[in-house]
Amino acid sequence: MHKLSLSSIGRTPVAMLLFAFLFAFVGTAHAQEDSFPLPGITPASPLYFLERIFEDVGTLFTVGDAAKAKRLLRLSEERLAEARELGDDARAEATVARYEEQYAEARARAQNTFDIDLEAQVTDAVTRHLSVLDEVAERVPEEARAQVRAAKERTVSGQIEALRGIAERDPEKAIDIFARAAEGRLLSAQARAERGGEDEAEDIDEALAEYGRYAEFGGEIAGLAGGLQSGETTVEELVERATSHHVDVLRDVQSKVPAEAQGSIQRAMQNAERVQNLRPVIPVRTAPQSRDQGEEGTGASGAGNAPADVGATVPSQAGERDTEEETEEENETEDGAGVDGAPADAGPPADAGSQGGVQ
Repeated sequence: MHKLSLSSIGRTPVAMLLFAFLFAFVGTAHAQEDSFPLPGITPASPLYFLERIFEDVGTLFTVGDAAKAKRLLRLSEERLAEARELGDDARAEATVARYEEQYAEARARAQNTFDIDLEAQVTDAVTRHLSVLDEVAERVPEEARAQVRAAKERTVSGQIEALRGIAERDPEKAIDIFARAAEGRLLSAQARAERGGEDEAEDIDEALAEYGRYAEFGGEIAGLAGGLQSGETTVEELVERATSHHVDVLRDVQSKVPAEAQGSIQRAMQNAERVQNLRPVIPVRTAPQSRDQGEEGTGASGAGNAPADVGATVPSQAGERDTEEETEEENETEDGAGVDGAPADAGPPADAGSQGGVQ
């Protein structure tokens, strides 16, 4: 009678599959407790194909878009962990491509659920993904670096596109994610600047250019939100508050970067200041108030004494009479307007020094 030993069992194909399954299961369970999964088996291992099989089977039997979105998000992060572990191995490029596929499907599944919290969770994850992609881009062989950087660019674009959809339904959530993502790019530039050396200039430029894309989104988020408010706070004020320290971080980076990166710093400073000045640039809520004030103003406080540049910030009464239709409507509803084209019984015209006031 043949006796089976542990060593002989370990050599059987079935046992190898079971061991691989248990390893993958333990690795996944551990990953769920950590902020970012451990790489486990990497593409450098001859057993990696087994991990891929078990992952695909597990995804197949995962029911529902929400559950699949969470699973695919976790698997995409495992791909990033593997790419980071591979270092200068050429297989890291293909692993990053696999990350993009799984993450894109996770985002699509999350959007199918119409669950704003799940969409926010999947979208917010990109901020930490970009930090890992920074490391991967530094380690891969030179010929693979361009592809990894292109993957980063697509990842940034995908996150901003997802934020546009979130902003229309929950602007506060979108602003929160946007602020962390933009800050992450600034911190990446700051970390590179602290290393010193002229060879960091290109990576600093890249991080600051990515920040510029987020800053551009910060400039449009108020329009996407449609002038909504969160309690007593406007969307513009939320953006301003969330990005208030970005200029300070940039000043710190500016003091440390080589001369080659100073141009990128200046552009980033302009982007940050543009976001900070977002609220005054969008006079959405001042226009109705200005019209009411113009109608109520009398004598020396009428439109004739308004500052010369008032038309650049709020609508003036003269600006509201640009069309014949508006002129006729106002002449019918406003008494004693005191402007050209007033009704015949409106009384004598105002003198030149008080045009726009009431006699």
